[in-house]
Amino acid sequence: MRVLVLIAAVVMVLLPVPAGATTTFGTDLGRAPDDRMVDCTVLPPYGVPTFTDSCTWYSTLSEAENHIVPLGVGVITRARVRMGSVTGPMQFAIGRAQLDRNKEPGHQLMCCVWREAGPVFTPTPNAVTEVTLNVPVEHVRDFQSNQDLFDNLALSVLQPGVPIPAAPAVGGLNITSTAGACWPAVQRGNSYCMPGGPGRYAVLFNADWESTPAGGRADIAVDLAREFAWVRRNTARVQLLCRLAERCEGLLRLQNARAPGAGQQSAAEMVTYGSVRFRIAAGKTGTVQVRLGAAGRALLRRRTTARVWANSIVGSGAARRVASERLTLRR
Repeated sequence: MRVLVLIAAVVMVLLPVPAGATTTFGTDLGRAPDDRMVDCTVLPPYGVPTFTDSCTWYSTLSEAENHIVPLGVGVITRARVRMGSVTGPMQFAIGRAQLDRNKEPGHQLMCCVWREAGPVFTPTPNAVTEVTLNVPVEHVRDFQSNQDLFDNLALSVLQPGVPIPAAPAVGGLNITSTAGACWPAVQRGNSYCMPGGPGRYAVLFNADWESTPAGGRADIAVDLAREFAWVRRNTARVQLLCRLAERCEGLLRLQNARAPGAGQQSAAEMVTYGSVRFRIAAGKTGTVQVRLGAAGRALLRRRTTARVWANSIVGSGAARRVASERLTLRR
């Protein structure tokens, strides 16, 4: 678990970035990629087969050179990867992790729920290729609950025979694995990654992050800080992030379809599994407890997980903001 523990250590020393600032984070692209680097079918440095054709990589070399987004709420506007002589299809990905400081060291980090970010692209050989992302991300701290939620940028290689764009590196944090990886490449909703990492490598990509105190999304007041919720005693604990510069007060419903007005047509018959009113401080993350009704209890009666829509409404009239996101209930 060395890479995961290292991520937690880096999170503790990151400093906030001024509002409106643009920051480049990631690895130094002055390094040259190693064309002898393995592809996704092999686990370095021992040559063990992975039995898969795709993979997702990131690295954490030091406090100054890593793929954790800066502290704050913002948008990754663009990302760059430096490729060697052999290239192939790739895609960036975002992993959202939680750091619980209430637990003892070594058990504080839960990593990660993943989602794809940006288009599939093929980098130019022997060059730095830039890709536009414009993906909202966050790295927030809730001092009341003593927890952090943060996003991590990673790079997926989607075809065998393509070397991982990486170079040998020695981390400045005295660790044996500076890189982390997942096999096969992550997809939306995946919650796995190879613990411990594959060795001392700098994965050669970086990105520009722009601070947006209100989240950079004028139509969204709150969204999910975590894409799943534990259900205990018929109550779902849902974590929401307030993206406004003022307190978020509204109504959260767990339903079988998007809320009307959230961008797509809703189901002909809306089923509500549970609802609750919430109040979350500006820019903060809060946990709301949604008591499941008869429909919600029936949904989880014969299964351990279920996908629902988390539909929130904040404000009224012209200031009314509706948001819908997929949420996985787990018991």
